Amino acid sequence: MAEVTLRIPTPLQPYADGNGELRAEAGYVDELLERIGADHQALIQRIRTRDGQLRPYVNVFVRRTDIRQLQGLETELHDGDEVIVMPSVAGG
Repeated sequence: MAEVTLRIPTPLQPYADGNGELRAEAGYVDELLERIGADHQALIQRIRTRDGQLRPYVNVFVRRTDIRQLQGLETELHDGDEVIVMPSVAGG
């Protein structure tokens, strides 16, 4: 398993006890979200749907690449990786 950091944007930090980042050991993005969700369920509810998929307006990046362009939630993680959660922004 890899020691990784989940970076949390300001709008979601209240659901992570005010933290801008959380650390956990995980081999895959899905596993990271499960582990973080054990302590921060409200945060994960804003990232994932009830069936465990990413919400359409939430982007997750590993090594600067959207996981939807990699293996999705099954994207493998390596020691020191930063997983960045970034809600989509729209406006006009």
